[in-house]
Formats: sequence, C-alpha cells, structure tokens
Amino acid sequence: MESKDASRGKREDTSSMMEVESSSGTSSKKRPPARCEYIFRAERYFCLLEITFPDARVELTKVTVVGMLQAAVDDLFGKVGLGLYTAEVLTVFGNNAIISMSESVLTPVWSSLTLLSSFRNERCRVLVKKASPFLVSIADVVHKARIEEQESNSKPKPSKRKKKKATRR
Repeated sequence: MESKDASRGKREDTSSMMEVESSSGTSSKKRPPARCEYIFRAERYFCLLEITFPDARVELTKVTVVGMLQAAVDDLFGKVGLGLYTAEVLTVFGNNAIISMSESVLTPVWSSLTLLSSFRNERCRVLVKKASPFLVSIADVVHKARIEEQESNSKPKPSKRKKKKATRR
C-alpha cells in the first residue's frame, strides 16, 4: 500500500512554472517573480520651510527667501557651492515658503538652511517642515495647516467673567 502523503510532498505545481531557455540551448523550468518593483527616482524635490525671526519683524518675500538661501549656502560652501547648489522659490505665504530643487542639491541646501542662524544681522531660524518629490503632498500639509488656523481663529474665546448664580425670589 502506497503512502499518499509521501507522493504529495514530492510533487511540484508546474502550472505556475515558466520555461526558460539558457544560452547553451537547454531549457529549464523557473518560477516567475512574485511581484515587480519599479524604482522611482525623482528629478526635483520640494521643501516646505518655516522661517521665523524671533527678535525682529521681517516681511518675507520671494527676494528675501532667495537671499536667505544664497546666504546659507555661501556660509557653508562658499562661492563655489553658491554656483553648484541652487534652489527656486515657488511661493511665500505668512512665515512659510515652498522651494524646489534638484535631487542632488537637496542635502546640501537642507543642511545649510538648518545651520543658518542670522540673516542681515537679525537672528533667524529656518525649519524644513517637509521635503517630498511630490508637490501635492506639500500642498496637503499647507492646506491642513490653513484649516487648523481658521478653526482656531473662529472658535469663540472663553470669557473670563464668572457667571453669577441665579437666586430665587
């Protein structure tokens, strides 16, 4: 009497196998890959910056942010770095800015902005809130921040007056 379990363990499922022919002319059976992976390498990266001046009131414009970018890169990498590591300012709103740069420039510009501590003899702080190859994800963060800001402004502030208890007469 033959054991059915022993024959099952040795049998292979040939329905998912594909035949592959080698360079020597012999063919062999090989399993197809489980899945295909595509590697996406972005050409451009977008960064959302938060720029604060704790001591002074400085109005942020595109020109101001470009000057900050150039000053930061110049401080860290010099004039050669200033020519190599360039970024484009897309928009400025409030104390935030969105910049665009090539993938190879991302790390040097990010590091130089992080290490920037003063601009035009005023203390400043530049925080990279988000970096992404997709501008839509940056816009999503900005949209959520604006909604939270509107909600916080529209909520009525609690009054500091104490309510008097109603007395019966």
